[in-house]
Amino acid sequence: MAKRKNDYSEPAFPVQQFVGLNNKAEPRAMRPGELVQADNIDIDDRLKIRRRRGFASAKAVAGIHGAWSTPDEDRAFVCAGGTLFEIVGDDLDLIELATGLGSGEVYFAWDGVTIYANGSGGSVVVQGRTAKQLAIPTPNRPVVSALPGELPAGRYLVTAIFEDADGRQGGAANLAEISLSDRGAIQIAAWDGAGYTVRFAVSQPNGTVCRFIQQTGSVVVCEHLAQLGAPIEEVQYAAYPPPAGGPIAWHQGKLYGCQYKSDDKISEIYFSKPFWPHLTHRHLDSFYVPGEVVFLVSIENAGLLIGTNKAIWIITLEDQLDMVAEVACVPGPQSWYRDEDDTVFFWTEEGMCSAMPFNRITDTVLAPAPGARCAVGFIEDGGFERLMACTEVTADDETPNSR
Repeated sequence: MAKRKNDYSEPAFPVQQFVGLNNKAEPRAMRPGELVQADNIDIDDRLKIRRRRGFASAKAVAGIHGAWSTPDEDRAFVCAGGTLFEIVGDDLDLIELATGLGSGEVYFAWDGVTIYANGSGGSVVVQGRTAKQLAIPTPNRPVVSALPGELPAGRYLVTAIFEDADGRQGGAANLAEISLSDRGAIQIAAWDGAGYTVRFAVSQPNGTVCRFIQQTGSVVVCEHLAQLGAPIEEVQYAAYPPPAGGPIAWHQGKLYGCQYKSDDKISEIYFSKPFWPHLTHRHLDSFYVPGEVVFLVSIENAGLLIGTNKAIWIITLEDQLDMVAEVACVPGPQSWYRDEDDTVFFWTEEGMCSAMPFNRITDTVLAPAPGARCAVGFIEDGGFERLMACTEVTADDETPNSR
C-alpha cells in the first residue's frame, strides 16, 4: 500500500552554526544558519545560540524624547517633557538643568568642553552644571535723536547689542543713522530685553565702525568722542541666533544645524560664526541639500558627514560638498555612533553602513522595516563589544514597537 504524503518529512539537516538575521532573501534562498527571526537570543563567539540575559530597570523616567552621553562617557543626559536632566551617581539621580526644549526630539553636540542641546522649543548650552539659552536675541533698531553736546558735526551710525550676565553678546541691531549739522549729542533708546543688558555702539563722525560707549541702560546720551571704546566684532553685524530644532554638530570651531523646508523637500544647513556658536548669518552661512537631514557628524580627518532621507553627503576639509552614496538614512534620536577610530556607523534603508570611507555592512542580509526609526550604539556584553541598533516601527494601530 502506498504511503500518504504526510508520512514523509520535509528535507532536513543539522545546523551547526548560526550566522545571524537575514530579512532580505527569499526563504528558499537562505543559507543554513541564517535566521528570519531572533527574539531574546544572542549568537556567541562560537556562532552558537544562547538565551539573551535579561535587564533590570535602573531608572524609570516618563516621556523621554532625548538621551545622550559625552563621547568619553563621563556625563549622561536625558530630556523628558521638554526638561533637560543630567544623570549622576550610582543611583542615577536626575539633576534638572533647563526647561523649554519642546516636545520633539532633542539633539546634542559637544566641543570638548561645552555641551549643546537643541530641541524644537529652544536650544541650551551647558557648561559644568549650569545651563542657559544658546540664543541671545537681537534688539530692534535703536531710536536716535539730536541734543546739544560736544560731538563734531557729521554722520553717525548707531547700533545696539544685548549682553547676558556672563558677558556673552548677541548680534548687532540694524544700524540707525543720524547727521549732526553742528556740534551736538546723540540720545539713543532701545528696548531693554529681560535678563540682558543693552549695550550701544556709535561710529566716529562719517565712520563705518561702531564702538561701544561706556554707559548702559535703555536710554543713554553720547556727547563726547571720549565715550567711545572698543569696536564691536565684525561677526556681530547682521548676525542672528540660529533657529531651534533639528540635528546639530560641532565641526571645525562652528556649530552646524539644519532646517527642513517641506514645501521644497530640501534642507538648509547653516553654520555659526567661528567660536560664536550663538550667531549665524543665514544668507551667507548656509547651503542646501536634497531631502530631510537625519544626522550631522563631524569626522576629524574627513569632514562633516550629512545623512538625509535621500542620500549621504560630506563637506570635505576643503569645504567642498560631495555625495558619498545615494542611500537613504533612517531617522531616530541617535541614529549614528562613532567608535574610537572615528568611524561612524548608521542605519540606512539598505542596512547598517559606516563611513569614512563609506562601507555597506549588512546590505545583502539585513535592512530595517519601512517607516522604522532607530538608535545605534556599541555596548560591552559578555566580554564582547557589540554594535547595537534599537529600531522602532509603528504598527497598523499606530502603536510603536521597539526591537
